[in-house]
Amino acid sequence: MNFARQWLLSEYKAGWEWWEQLFGSMHQWKRKEWQWLGAVLWVWGSVGIFFIIYFPYLYDEIFGYYYIVRRGVLVSAFYYPGPNNHILYHVLCATFLHYFSFLSVYGAIFLMRFLSLFFVFLSALFVFIALRLRTRFVVALWGMLFLLSSPHVMLYSWQGRGYGLLLFLSIIFFFSLKNYRVGSSIVIVLGMTCVPTFLYWWVSGWLWEWCHDGKLRKFWLKHIFAFLGVLIVYLPVYWLNGDRLLHNGWLQVYPLAEQWALLPLYYWESSQNIANEYVGGWILGFVFVYILWHHSERGLYFIFIAIPFLMLLWQGFLPPNRIWIAWGFLFVWGFATCMVYEKRFFYLLCIVLLLNFLSGYEGHLRFARQNPDRWHFLETMTQKIPSKAIVGILEDTYQMYWLYYRLRFQPTTQVVLMPTEIEMRRCDWLLCTKKQWKQLSKEAYWEVVFQNEEVLLIKRPQR
Repeated sequence: MNFARQWLLSEYKAGWEWWEQLFGSMHQWKRKEWQWLGAVLWVWGSVGIFFIIYFPYLYDEIFGYYYIVRRGVLVSAFYYPGPNNHILYHVLCATFLHYFSFLSVYGAIFLMRFLSLFFVFLSALFVFIALRLRTRFVVALWGMLFLLSSPHVMLYSWQGRGYGLLLFLSIIFFFSLKNYRVGSSIVIVLGMTCVPTFLYWWVSGWLWEWCHDGKLRKFWLKHIFAFLGVLIVYLPVYWLNGDRLLHNGWLQVYPLAEQWALLPLYYWESSQNIANEYVGGWILGFVFVYILWHHSERGLYFIFIAIPFLMLLWQGFLPPNRIWIAWGFLFVWGFATCMVYEKRFFYLLCIVLLLNFLSGYEGHLRFARQNPDRWHFLETMTQKIPSKAIVGILEDTYQMYWLYYRLRFQPTTQVVLMPTEIEMRRCDWLLCTKKQWKQLSKEAYWEVVFQNEEVLLIKRPQR
């Protein structure tokens, strides 16, 4: 008992020293620095709230709310229909919704998105404070803004997905390298629980620590504890869900030669989402060369870039590039901490940063204006359909949006998902593709109520 008390006390002291080292100098900041930082974060947060309200719902966040979060904490923790269950993030959302049960369906989605914005806010603030300890205020502010201007950081700061939390945990893990306290093991477990692709970040950090402290017992204990923690979290999930945890049906496995041929395009698309929509590959290439040339710990950055790509070659697939959201921080941190402060060079960076923000917000605004036309009509149609009607849905993507709007506006309607021919005879309304409509129009009389480029909403005349 005495040993446990001493151990907990030592862990607490170590954590407090780390906190003091990072945040202890904040009282020395000048008043203008506080004002600039507050103004920048207030403007960014206001724009984020606008996009939370205005930006259209994407499929995965609707799926996450409908099938996982709204069903409670236990379902969020153990139900794993596919890789779109970010367990830790969904558990947090379900916990908040449990205590804010008065929220409507719209309010619940708003809360999920707001949590993402909050974690990106924490990530940006953490990066600024850590940079401020090592560089001057202007460089720290630039680094924070460049992270916030990353296209994927922008997008997932107002989407109800777990990538904002993944970014925050990845940053904490980076700063806990060569820290062998239990807290650093907990960060690994939390990261793996949020999104399993945290594994790329973990293996890179493990290799870096092994190169320096591979003979130390505390190094091995840190990662053994983390591994055991991940097992404890995922064994019940695997027992309840089986191979769905290990096999991703959305990813295609490529032969090695074909994967090698696709890697340059994959790198370019990923860099566009990390740095800039148009010239991201050139920006990251320049920054990477600059880091390897100037940074005293260039090996660290080389490992964090090279190891994930080697793991991809071993796995044989190319995952969605949104999983690399934390690599934006890696480039920002490495570049800002070794940047020589030259006015001409800095002004050039400011221009790039401004273009980043303008292209990012313009692109997302354009998407927000164009994309709702695909499914926004469902919001109106679900309110017009009689409450006791039977609706058959034959298109997978629109099926998810229909279920969401039905939950918001007309929860009493009966929905038949992917109905058979016999079930379609019972349906009063059908949502189908144009190809399916050609076949249906030959068999029975249906009245077209709405159509766009992809689907038709049709109804059967009153019987």
